[in-house]
Amino acid sequence: MNFTELGKYIQAHVYELSDFWLVKCVGALFIAIVFNLHAQLLLAFTGLVIVDLISKWIALSRQYLIKSRRRKNPSFWACVLNMYNAREARYIKSSEIKHRFLGKIIVYILVVFAGEVIDLMMQVLQKPTWAVVLLVGYLSIAELISVVENLQDAGVEEAARLHEILEKKMEGLKK
Repeated sequence: MNFTELGKYIQAHVYELSDFWLVKCVGALFIAIVFNLHAQLLLAFTGLVIVDLISKWIALSRQYLIKSRRRKNPSFWACVLNMYNAREARYIKSSEIKHRFLGKIIVYILVVFAGEVIDLMMQVLQKPTWAVVLLVGYLSIAELISVVENLQDAGVEEAARLHEILEKKMEGLKK
């Protein structure tokens, strides 16, 4: 066996693998999202947390408009359009992304992973699985309530009514 030729052969194929690496990574990500339930859940949680984060920024922008510009009731769009100004005035801090976004995603991954372990144990015991459904449902509803509360803080009147409906629904589930 000629190891020199083998080395050249391996090196040539490694270079071929690294060609168009970005396209290959994006393609692999797309395939993972389409076909893998866990990737879909992670993407959905990421989307929920992003919506929650943006709604929080809108609420903070409203606080900025009320305090600094002395507006009593700024419109929703005024709050959205002034998010940059609120960030410049330090009402919105970049550390929120680290704590509110990455922290939540890591916690959600750990909680759902623990639920997967519990469901695996239930399958071994030939019992019905329930943990992942319960945990994903709870975390999703908690994010929804957080978004609605942030929109309520941002002055969206419909959000107050929606919050009441969600609270009543949650009370009904507790009984």
